[in-house]
Amino acid sequence: MHKIPNERAFSFIQRSDKPYKIMKYNTATGEISELETITQGEDIAWTPDGKILTTNGTNLFFTNSSKPGSGWLPVEITAGADLLKSVTRMAVSPKGDKIAIVVSEYEQVPAIHDRCLHDGAGFSTKRREDL
Repeated sequence: MHKIPNERAFSFIQRSDKPYKIMKYNTATGEISELETITQGEDIAWTPDGKILTTNGTNLFFTNSSKPGSGWLPVEITAGADLLKSVTRMAVSPKGDKIAIVVSEYEQVPAIHDRCLHDGAGFSTKRREDL
């Protein structure tokens, strides 16, 4: 769930059928309405001006929530685009001038996770069979 900027509402993803739907719950009226379908992924983030961001894991896309059905457009990444691998979560700063992106390298190479021990602060370089 995400609070919708400048509204008494929050959004959630309805996953009952594909394509998934971004839904809006108006906390003042209790009304639930569809904002947009989401075909690129399952995670979203809101910008302060009402745009919705999503990812397909390697690219970011946005749509304008004030123009339902306007479609998803690619976000141009000018630096660090090569780091966008297996994006799992995103968050936008309150001013809208920064975005935090969480990536999971271990989704790309699951065998690494199986052979490493978790030490509480990350993964050790020792393999289980070496212990």
